Amino acid sequence: MKLFAFRGIRVLVDPILIVLLAVAALLGVGRDMVLMFAFVFGHELCHTLMAIALGVEIDEIELLPFGGVARARGMDRVVGWREVLIALVGPLFNFLCAWCCLMAAKLWPQFAPSLLTPVYLNLTMGCFNLLPAFPLDGGRILRSLLSSFLGRERATDVCAVIGVALGAGLSCFGIWGVLSVGRVNPLLISIGVFIILNALREKRRWALGAVTNLEEKRQIIRRGAMEESWITAGKEVSLWEIARRFHKNRYTVVRVVDERMRPLGTVYEDRILDCILRGEREKTLGELVRSG
Repeated sequence: MKLFAFRGIRVLVDPILIVLLAVAALLGVGRDMVLMFAFVFGHELCHTLMAIALGVEIDEIELLPFGGVARARGMDRVVGWREVLIALVGPLFNFLCAWCCLMAAKLWPQFAPSLLTPVYLNLTMGCFNLLPAFPLDGGRILRSLLSSFLGRERATDVCAVIGVALGAGLSCFGIWGVLSVGRVNPLLISIGVFIILNALREKRRWALGAVTNLEEKRQIIRRGAMEESWITAGKEVSLWEIARRFHKNRYTVVRVVDERMRPLGTVYEDRILDCILRGEREKTLGELVRSG
């Protein structure tokens, strides 16, 4: 759901987040939730401003139940120190906010109890985001450092695996709390699942972009027109296999046929890529045609 636009950048909010804020207000902790997501927005805004300063186009910022994300064009081409700067500026914002709150508490001791919450929130957010795992900022910093030794693809795989391990560890810790002390920690379990899903999505997105030259195609379309390329493939061919055959500078249309070379239907590049990004890379062309 769109909140507003800032210099052409859409600011979106997940509807689930609004529900959580309403529930938090009913439970008497609405102020803390609003504070947390104000700092999340500031964190993502710092990523956005640094990216713009380095020449990266930002499409939107989305506030999610467990954090936020800034979506950019051409981020796959941002490597080295530029990637590190964009990733690092978010946690630095949180540490700066925590320091400012501590200084304010020293100057005005009467407000110190109220300032402890923002200090805790910012320190937690900053430290957590520096963990070396996708989709966190620390994972992007680690990938940039590892890329010079392992290459971009293997570095992405390593950070994605660490992200899955971190998410699984958080979820298991939450479940252990249920089994050991009988207390459910749904937030910890949910954050773990969120990290796992987004680490895997980042790995798929990078692999897909590397194979299909996706960002370059978007640049061509923005400049004008693109040539079209047709492929004829059997219905048992997987989406990932056919994606590897896409022309890197043309929009691909796939005609699907059966064993007798009879046409079953036509599918377009964007639909195939959407399915792969959803984790359906092993789905066949025949299944895609049948699903409409």
